[in-house]
Amino acid sequence: MNIIFQIINNSEDIYQGELRYYHKLAFNAKNSANHYHNYRHSMHVMCSVYEGAKFIGYPERAGEQEFRALLIASMHHDYGHSGIMGSDAQQISNTLANLHPLMLEKDLHLWPLIEKFIVSTQFPHHEGEVSEGEGLIRDADLSQIFSEIWMQQIVFGLSVEMKISPVELLCQQPSFLRSLKFHSKWGNLLLQPKIAGKIREITEMISLVE
Repeated sequence: MNIIFQIINNSEDIYQGELRYYHKLAFNAKNSANHYHNYRHSMHVMCSVYEGAKFIGYPERAGEQEFRALLIASMHHDYGHSGIMGSDAQQISNTLANLHPLMLEKDLHLWPLIEKFIVSTQFPHHEGEVSEGEGLIRDADLSQIFSEIWMQQIVFGLSVEMKISPVELLCQQPSFLRSLKFHSKWGNLLLQPKIAGKIREITEMISLVE
């Protein structure tokens, strides 16, 4: 089964209810066609949170309602993104302002948690302790570079939003990867070991395009 269908329909019955309404919001969101902060990125973060959470046993500890809140937040953490890189604090403020009025009444009690999870993705990250859920969404938000479509999403997509050339963006990635700090057990165990290999891959690519 497609992982997005599985998560949205709650086929594994590990959170409360299902998320079909929220997926429709994500699909029709203004940011869905952005070059990087788009539908594909939203689904990547949601799927990564889901898989990472299962890997570390988060749903059992957090409970069905908190995990539902985390999935809604991961799907909509960029709901108000303009598609132009600037103040991340302002992008998040826009997201919260746009998303809150669209929340289902039955989920309004989860809003403080959803807001907390979304705010935690502000980059550069705020220092200090983060909850398990905050660590998962942060790491998922940074994990696109390890996906199969990282070249299109990041090099060609994010470069447009940053208003720099794809080559410039590509050349920035090794130093970005070396500076990465993961905040969850999933990130440290599964993503951290991929960094060295990804830097080698990017370095080889740079030699082909410079």
